Amino acid sequence: QLWSDLEMLPSIIDDIKDVRQLDELRSHWVVKDPLGKDFEWVAEVTRFDEDRRIGWRTLEGDIKTSGQVTFKDLPDNLTEMTVVVQYVPPAGKMGEVASRVLEKPRDKITDGLRDFKAFVEGRNGDMKNNKG
Repeated sequence: QLWSDLEMLPSIIDDIKDVRQLDELRSHWVVKDPLGKDFEWVAEVTRFDEDRRIGWRTLEGDIKTSGQVTFKDLPDNLTEMTVVVQYVPPAGKMGEVASRVLEKPRDKITDGLRDFKAFVEGRNGDMKNNKG
């Protein structure tokens, strides 16, 4: 449920500047790069299996991406999260510069997932502490 609340992701993952839910399936994304340029796109959910899988693809915008996030329950109230992403960097001169200068998209995704993990673990710790 937490992962599917797209508008909350910018408060968790540093490189995501803004996400607005446009309707039940579509969302508008803005991410920032270290050079100060914003990249924007509209994505749609292509598959949603509650508590199990979320798939997406870009409809239009600066970046083309598709993929899915899957969740698997593990013992001891743990969850395994697997992310598969296909990514086509922005075209043109900026794309050339980005591919040489900016961090690799894979590293950015890994950093974002670490941010998300830390948030969830902190939130679960707070929930346990609030229970009593």
